[in-house]
Amino acid sequence: MKNNKPKVILVCGLGWSGSGLLIDMLMKQKSVATFPVEMRYIKDKGGLIDLYQAMTPFKYCEVFDEFKRLVKVLARPNGIQFGMGYNLYNQGAFKRVFNDFIDTLSSKETYRSDAFVFMYQSSFLKQIYWKVNRKVFNFNRPKRVLPPARKELRQQIIECQNSIHIELAQNKRILILDQAIDPIQWSEFKWMFPNAKMIVVDRDPRDIYVDYSRSRDVLFNVKSFIENYKYMRSNIPLDSEDLIKVQFEEILQDSPAVKRKLEQFIGEELYLDITEYSGSLENIGIYKNLKDLQDDITIISEELPDALWER
Repeated sequence: MKNNKPKVILVCGLGWSGSGLLIDMLMKQKSVATFPVEMRYIKDKGGLIDLYQAMTPFKYCEVFDEFKRLVKVLARPNGIQFGMGYNLYNQGAFKRVFNDFIDTLSSKETYRSDAFVFMYQSSFLKQIYWKVNRKVFNFNRPKRVLPPARKELRQQIIECQNSIHIELAQNKRILILDQAIDPIQWSEFKWMFPNAKMIVVDRDPRDIYVDYSRSRDVLFNVKSFIENYKYMRSNIPLDSEDLIKVQFEEILQDSPAVKRKLEQFIGEELYLDITEYSGSLENIGIYKNLKDLQDDITIISEELPDALWER
């Protein structure tokens, strides 16, 4: 394995805020490596954050099993079964690193239990099977792994993260990761990314709302959209040494101030060729073109005046 730790830059947004555009621009720098899909193994259900927060033996066992399933799903290609295809990149680095991580956690002391707390999410038939076996056959109970000490688990997560970052960087100085954690999680969980920084891309909420209205993933009504946007935006830390916010519209309009801000933050001179993204300028102010959404747009303008972008 390579030994040079890259400088890690996390790029995130608030959903449909244009963070992908910035990642695409940064990918073209000679010193930059990136992972071609969103990193989901940390913040999603059963991910590293859930694993670290599972403090009791019963809860830890449940989340550890969820984590193993999550790694399996993310590693496999997207075919008949859903997958993210992580293991298709970097000579299978994802599966290799996380199998080692799982093996390390699996080597801890074990106990056996089929306590009812493991059955909450089971189907009706599985619960009947469980009751019959406990009462009639007294079968051999499943083996469970005890959680490591908190300090030990924290160190193992950091070592795992360092390993995957080195593998993905391929000797480049900078590694860009897309949506690895949400901005509101940064203050609490940035320890999972030693010496990393985060760039948050913001965008006019009226345009974000229009893109959500076209999305199959999440459907907000205007009130729920505003509530979610306020919650997310109010819980993002202010600009600091390890987190900055930049505006999608200003990136596209080739703002010298934004370029300087990014260069100072990343610590590299950047060549950002905006001309090849000229078509994306059409994504600024798209809310003006949809007559059927104008009532909602007016409500957003009234409720989120400080977030609007007008130039």
